[in-house]
Amino acid sequence: MANTAKFDREKVIRNAMNLFWLKGLKGTSTRDLQDSLDMRPGSLYAAFGSKEGLYKEALTYYAGLMAERLQNYIDEEDSTLGGIKRFVHCNILESDFPEEAHCFLVKTVLEIYEQDSPLLSEAQTLLKKSEENFTRCFQKALSDGEIPDHHNPQALGSLLQIQLFGLRSYLRSTQDRDAVKGQIEMFFKGLDTTTAKT
Repeated sequence: MANTAKFDREKVIRNAMNLFWLKGLKGTSTRDLQDSLDMRPGSLYAAFGSKEGLYKEALTYYAGLMAERLQNYIDEEDSTLGGIKRFVHCNILESDFPEEAHCFLVKTVLEIYEQDSPLLSEAQTLLKKSEENFTRCFQKALSDGEIPDHHNPQALGSLLQIQLFGLRSYLRSTQDRDAVKGQIEMFFKGLDTTTAKT
C-alpha cells in the first residue's frame, strides 16, 4: 500500500511560517524545523522538496491568510471601507503572529536580497498581489460612494501598503500604540465621505 502523508499539512505550513518569520530563512536550521514541526528531515523533504520549498509554501499561505482575513472583515462590517479599516487596525495592533517589525513578505524581501532568488521573486509577486487586492477593495468602496470620487483606488492601494509597512515599524520601535491608532484614524477620516462632508 502506498505511503500517505500522516500529518496536517496546513498546520505544518502555518507552524513553519511562524518559525521562518521569527528566525528568517537562513537562521532556521533543519533541526529547528524538525523540532518545531515534529517531523523527521526525510518526511519534510518528501513533502516539500527542500527547506526553500517549505518556505515558499509558507509565503503563499501567509498571503492567502491575509487576503482571507481582509475579505472576512469586509463581509462582517457595514461597509467595505469599514472592513479595510478593521483589517489595518487588527493587523497592526492586534496581530496574533510573532511580534516582528515587518509582515512576513516584507521581512523576506529584506532578508533575501539576491536578485535571482526564486523566493525573493515570490515574495515580491505576493506583495504586488496584496496591493492589487487593496486597490480592488478601494475601487468597490469608491463605486459604493464610501470615499470621495476624486480619489484614485490604485494610489490608495499603494498608500495603504506603505502605511502598513511604516506603522508596524514605528510601533515596533516606539511602542506608542496611541500614536499608531491616531495615524490610522487620520488616514481613514480623510477617505470617509460621511466625515469628509462635516
